[in-house]
Amino acid sequence: MRPGRRLEIIARAVDELPAHYREAFLLQVVCGWSFEAVSREMSISERTAKVYVARALLEIQRRLDAEEAAG
Repeated sequence: MRPGRRLEIIARAVDELPAHYREAFLLQVVCGWSFEAVSREMSISERTAKVYVARALLEIQRRLDAEEAAG
């Protein structure tokens, strides 16, 4: 898969995440915030912030795997 295509899939997957997963993912992974900071910003526990980011990453990986399998 060409690198540009990978980025398209990732961008689409992030856009289509549930809002709370997307917000946690963007704050933690893209902006580099700590889970503590994410949890304060979103008014959730640190554990919940970690779960949201993990689920977002799993969904993004699932989309990449599906695209790769489709060829």
